[in-house]
Amino acid sequence: MEDSLETILLGLWAAFFPRIGVRRAEPPELEEALRTAIDFRGEWAGTLLISAPPALVRRLTAEFYARPPEDCGEERQRDLLCEIANVVGGNLRAGLPSRPEMSLPRVVEEPPADPPAHRLALEVEGQPLLAELYSA
Repeated sequence: MEDSLETILLGLWAAFFPRIGVRRAEPPELEEALRTAIDFRGEWAGTLLISAPPALVRRLTAEFYARPPEDCGEERQRDLLCEIANVVGGNLRAGLPSRPEMSLPRVVEEPPADPPAHRLALEVEGQPLLAELYSA
């Protein structure tokens, strides 16, 4: 599933942020991050968590909306991170044979307490973006 996650995220990246370079990186621990989650229920149940430092989310939001960073407040930043989670989650769901139910993305304060089953980190302009899958 980690390979699928990487393929989906890099495909999203090419579509949403073609002018911003990205590469796979070692997953760091994020002290401060904005996080969005999507839950899956069905034959496969779990949670997709997308996390990134606030400065990176602001930079991506400015790029996505073609606006100066100072015009990209918290609401727009949360909306963009939720949209990234929604696109990644929808593509993951489409690749599963059982097509589990998928929740709407939501902002979360903390990651789940259990360790993730799969963890992918991308480095974007020296900052990490994490995509993690937690089994239920």
